[in-house]
Parts: sequence; structure tokens; C-alpha cells
Amino acid sequence: MTSSRPNGLIRVLGIDPGSVVTGYGLIESDGARSFHLTHGHIRVKGDSFAQRLGHIHSALGEVITEWQPQEVAIEQVFLSNNAMSALKLGQARGAAITAAVTMPGAHIGTITRHSTARSEAPSVRAASSISLGRSSM
Repeated sequence: MTSSRPNGLIRVLGIDPGSVVTGYGLIESDGARSFHLTHGHIRVKGDSFAQRLGHIHSALGEVITEWQPQEVAIEQVFLSNNAMSALKLGQARGAAITAAVTMPGAHIGTITRHSTARSEAPSVRAASSISLGRSSM
């Protein structure tokens, strides 16, 4: 796991990339307990798709600069019946990854989706299981 802050906690940024709305949440965790810091969404702006990807990258860069996470978990793209939607989601995820790799020494992992009785929901594991290093996304 990444070296902790003075309070012994690891700060983790979770990102749910989307080409229209990208969500994020920030916690601090000691591996046994987690504490909510903030969450929000980015309503993607831009006339072209390239401009929208740039907006995702720059807006997440601002969140990263402000909150200084040590680890980042980015939701894995799930299979879709619409190939164009899956491609756009993958490109939005790429914009999020490129924003995250600018963090010096940060660890980047993934969050996968699992079906629940009520809906699709991300399975978020303990912060220690997210510490995967700069893995191939």
C-alpha cells in the first residue's frame, strides 16, 4: 500500500468515467475503516468528442490537484450491446487514466461492476486491494 498520510490513512479517489457525466468519490481509509471526504460529478462539456475528453481530463486533474489522492480506482468498462457506446466509454476511461497517471507515485487500480439484486453496482474493495501499482488498464 502507498505510504499513508500523517493521520495513518490512505486517500483514495474512485472514478466512474462517462462520456456525458463522469462521477467521482474520495475516501480516506486505514484498510478497516473508510471515511467519506467528498464526491461529485463532471458534466462533460465540449462541441467535439475530443473537446469532451479534454474536459474530463482537465476537470479530474483539478480534483486530483485539490485533494492529492495517493491511490485511484477507475471503473472497468463493462460490455455493452452498443459498440459505439462501449468505445466512447472506453475513451472517457482513457481520459480519466491519463489524468491519474500525472500523480507522482500514485497507484491506479480498477473497480469492476457486479450485478446485485436491485441494480448494477460497483464492487468497491478495501483500499488495500486497490493498491495495484501502475497496472495495464
